[in-house]
Amino acid sequence: MRPGATPFVANKLQIKQANTKHNATAIYAHFDGAQRHAGADAGNITIFWFDQGWFWFIPLQNGITSIGIGDLGSPFLKTRGSRSLQQFLLDGVATCPALAQRLRQATLRTEVVATGNYSYTAGTHPTVATTYCSAMLTRSWTLCFHRASGWR
Repeated sequence: MRPGATPFVANKLQIKQANTKHNATAIYAHFDGAQRHAGADAGNITIFWFDQGWFWFIPLQNGITSIGIGDLGSPFLKTRGSRSLQQFLLDGVATCPALAQRLRQATLRTEVVATGNYSYTAGTHPTVATTYCSAMLTRSWTLCFHRASGWR
C-alpha cells in the first residue's frame, strides 16, 4: 500500500486504534553554525542518546542544522514546568556534552516547535497493514527541510 493509504483505509474501515506503546514527542529547531563532521561526512546525521530519550543532528542546506529531542514516552516532558520550549530544548542540549560542544558556536534560527509522533494499529484486516506511524513527525521533518532551504 502506498504511503498515506494505510491510515486512510483504516479510518474508512473504522479500525484505527492508538498504539499506546509507541507514543513519542519531538521538540526541535534549526541552528546556524553547528559544528558538523569534517569532509565527506559533513552531511551525515548524528544521533545523541541521553537518559530520557535522544537528540537528532540533521545537517541541512546553507549551514542550517535541525536539532531535536525525541522523547521515548518517558516522564522527561513533565520536567518542563514553566520553561519555554526554547529553554527546555536548550536545557536538554546542556545535558548532552557531545551535542552541546557541537552547538557551542551555533545560533538559533527558528522558533522551537513541539509535535507528536504516534503509532496506530489497524487490527488484522487483510487489506490494511497492522501497524503504521502517523505522518505528523514525517511532515514536520519535511517542513524542516523545506524551511531550511528557503521554501515558504
